[in-house]
Amino acid sequence: MLFIPLMFFLGLNIQHRHFLFLLRAFYFSVLGICLYLIGVSAEQFYHSGLEIKEWFVGDNLYHAFSKPIDMHAIFLSLYVALAFFVGLNWLLAKGQLWKKIIVFVSNIVLVFTLAFLSSRVVIISVLAVLFLVFPFFMASLRQRLILMTGGFLTLLIFYFVIKESSFISDRFLNKTNDEVKMTSFLRPDSTYNPINGGATRADRWYCALELIREKPLTGHGTGSEKDKLMEKYQKYNLQNAVINKYDSHNQYLAFGIKTGLPGIILFLIAIVCGFYIALRARSFLY
Repeated sequence: MLFIPLMFFLGLNIQHRHFLFLLRAFYFSVLGICLYLIGVSAEQFYHSGLEIKEWFVGDNLYHAFSKPIDMHAIFLSLYVALAFFVGLNWLLAKGQLWKKIIVFVSNIVLVFTLAFLSSRVVIISVLAVLFLVFPFFMASLRQRLILMTGGFLTLLIFYFVIKESSFISDRFLNKTNDEVKMTSFLRPDSTYNPINGGATRADRWYCALELIREKPLTGHGTGSEKDKLMEKYQKYNLQNAVINKYDSHNQYLAFGIKTGLPGIILFLIAIVCGFYIALRARSFLY
């Protein structure tokens, strides 16, 4: 997973057939990892003697699911999501039916893996891209029918897993609201004792925004984010955030802390330029 992206960056004049080979190598590499993780999980489930509802809990999903390869669940979810769209793009292209059947089944495996990894932001992003972005890159009725079928199965799988798992449904319905709900900041001393002690995203975002307001034009410098945030966490007694050495958990705020508003603006320009190039070239994967 690390070698193939490196080849993309080094191959500045890469030919189309080599590009397709690398894409498919990436796809099947991620698929192999997903099959391995599902196999490990299935073996553990078999020996546990538990019912499905009893198995689909936090101790077996999310970070616990990706633990056999020692990779962060959300980072792995991003790879799996990209592979899913590589497969979907492959299904829409011309090719032999037996290959499309293999890719179709493989994509179902990827969707199950996404559900087991339980990353809220990735799952929501996949559904948003699937139904709001991908249709703009399709031209024929056949492609739309494939998308409708794939989208329906994806929703069905997510519904099944969420229905069977109180852990996932709680993450999506209850914890999301708790994460972004700002607790009242009283005063910068030890009398402030927020719920979860700074575990919520909103508390950390507050500290990040305060740092950005202090140096909006220059920022605090590259590599300064963690140290500066620790000072703010101590100021507001966010002990859980201090103990776990949490960052701002927001890429835009991270750029703001390090490089100020100019850094955020440049980052946004890079993203907008990427979208512009993709739309102009009608390249969905880009």
